[in-house]
This record gives sequence, C-alpha cells and structure tokens, in this order.
Amino acid sequence: MFNLWLAFRSIKSKKNFNLTAIFSILGLSLGVASLVVSMVILTSYFGTLKKTVIDIYGHINMVRNLTYLPDKKIEDDIPEDLRKDILHITPFLNASAVSVHNGKMSAVFIQGFDPVTVNKVLNLKSRSVKGDPPFSGKDYSQDENPPIWVGKRLAEKFNLKVGENLNLVVPTNNALENFDPKVQQFNVKGTLSFGRYDYDLRYLITNVKALKEFADLKDRNFGYRIKIKDSELAPEFSKKFNQSLGSEKYWASSWRSINSNLFAAVDFEKWIIFFVMMIIIVVASFNVASTLFVNVLRQFKDIAVLKSLGLPAHQIKRVFLLQGMIIGLVGYTLGLILGFSLCYGFVFAQEKWNILNSKVYKLESLTLSYEVFDLFVIAVVCLLICFLATLVPAAKGGHLEPMKGFGYE
Repeated sequence: MFNLWLAFRSIKSKKNFNLTAIFSILGLSLGVASLVVSMVILTSYFGTLKKTVIDIYGHINMVRNLTYLPDKKIEDDIPEDLRKDILHITPFLNASAVSVHNGKMSAVFIQGFDPVTVNKVLNLKSRSVKGDPPFSGKDYSQDENPPIWVGKRLAEKFNLKVGENLNLVVPTNNALENFDPKVQQFNVKGTLSFGRYDYDLRYLITNVKALKEFADLKDRNFGYRIKIKDSELAPEFSKKFNQSLGSEKYWASSWRSINSNLFAAVDFEKWIIFFVMMIIIVVASFNVASTLFVNVLRQFKDIAVLKSLGLPAHQIKRVFLLQGMIIGLVGYTLGLILGFSLCYGFVFAQEKWNILNSKVYKLESLTLSYEVFDLFVIAVVCLLICFLATLVPAAKGGHLEPMKGFGYE
C-alpha cells in the first residue's frame, strides 16, 4: 500500500502531471478506443447477422429429398441420440414466383409456414414493421384472399400498403414447353424487416396450406426448421444428422452454413484487425516510457532521500512500475468510454444515413453487442505493454545512487 501511495502521490504532483503525461494517457486512450471500436463493431456485425439468419431460418434447416415420400412423422427419421437436443420443429414450403403490382414486376421467394408451430422455432413476430405480426393467432379463413407478409423494401418498391392485394404468378408445370402460369391475389397483412436488404426486397411469407394450393406443390420442396437447445451446437448437429442418414431422405444445414463465407471472414478478420490496431497501443507505450523517464530525472532528489532513509532499490522500481500500470489503467478506462461512445455514434449514423451500405454488407442495421472476453484481452494487452514499457525507467530509478541524486540539486 505504501508503494501504491507513493506512485499516486508522484503522478499527482504538479511537476510530473504535465502536458507530456496528459498526451501519453490520451495516446494510450486512442489506441484502446480503436481496439474497442474494431472488436465491438465486428462482434455486433457477427451477432446481428446470426440473429437475422436464426430468426428466419431457425437453428437447423432440413430439406427433404424430392424422391423421398415419408409416411411417418419427421421425429421418426431423426436419430435417437439427436432427439434430446431438439426443442421444436416446424414444417415449411418454398416457392419462387413473380410479384406484380401497380405496373411493376419483381422476382420473389415465398415461404410457407405452419401457423401453429412456426413461432416456437422462428422469431418472425419481432420482424414486424407495419400491420399484423405474422401468425399472431388471427383468423383469416373468412377473407377472400389468403394472407401474406412482405419485406419492407418490396413494399416500398411497389408502394404497397397494408390491406392491399398483391398479384403473384407461378408456373404450374415445370416443363418449359408447357408453361402454364397461375395467378392469384394475396392480401398484404403486414410488412417485415428481415434485417437484410436482399431479404427485404425478395422475401414473402404466408401459411403453408395457402402456398400448397396456390403453387400446386403438394409435398414438393417440403422441409423442416428445427430449434435446438444451443444454437452453437447446430453445425455439429447437422453434421451428425447427415452422417446418419446421408442425403437419401433429408439434408440438414445449420444457421452458420447460410452465408458461411461472411461468418468465416468476420472470425478471421477480427483478430487480424486486433493485431493491427494493437500497434497503436505499442506506439503509445513509448510515450508512457518517455514520461516515466522524465519523472525519474525530475525526482532524482526524492529518490535519493528515500534511498538514504533505507528504502530498498526493488521498492523504488515497484513505485515506477505502479506508475506505469496506473497510467495504463487510466488510459484503458478512458479508451473504453471513448470506444463505446464511438460505437453508439456509429450505430446512430448507420440508422440515420446508412453509412454501412446495406446492398454491400447485407445488413440494414447493427445491434450493438460485445464479448467480455474481448474487453478482457484488450485490458491485459494494454496493461502488459505498459508494464514492459516501464521496466527500463523503473530500473533507472531503482539503481540511482543517493549521492548522485543529491548531486543534481
């Protein structure tokens, strides 16, 4: 405690707490802030992309082989050792179509879900922007046209309002020479923000029964979305499932396999950027070292007095090491505050001006998130670099001879 008191007293003294000391702390803070911003933004990007995919696709996406016509429940096809990890299952059906409204056309992708089980697996309700949330329990059976929910970008493109009808066109025969289009109107019950520009521009959602009747698909392209206990186990789950069944009945893929290149890139780039940004902290540590060197020179008399009173050299060294660690801790704290302030500013700018182009980076917005482990690593690196930077000035102060110190006065 005595060494810590001496370290604080030395830093607070007017002759030591000068412009050089302030700049060394600011330089360290900027380095930490740069690291915090890069780690938090990449973590937020990964987390937002993951949530977007899981909300729409669930943890596991199981697609049925077209040649396989099951006559039993899906649970009977899942290996017994994997069933214990499953929480809920919901069926789905996909179809490609052309949407027509107000003289405009666009290729779209329709997904049909079971209204009873879909909300146990997917999180579509949270994606609602206007109108009724999808599959909220309302009865649309008496309506003239079946219900449908559209992405907000598609609604903007077509100037489509909730309650209006949307014309959809699908072929009812796969043979090109016998192309027979079928047209049907769907009533728009609401608009959704899927969180991705391409999804918001192309995706439509309806109930599986209406899609079967409209596209005459019966059981073709039929599959299941699965929610398991731990989303991080999804890649392992799908791998075990495919190893057990091959591709004869179903093919399973995890949320991570969707946009796997983006997920892999974020994982790789995160630590590359970490080491690049760490150079700023290394450079700032030289300022810390030079500040402590100046402090040693300015305190030759004080060090000499302490030594003449019997304070051993190792305690003198410890005082200067503690000074470096205090500067590092203050720099880290200020950098943390500055870094998170910049992150919140970035999220605000993204929502207001779309500085992260959604057409390029896929996401419409970022939900700020961070990992405590990342902040811990930044703290350890910052304090370690400051500790190493103070070794030489601390050794200089510890080895000072008392008579030499008095000779400077």
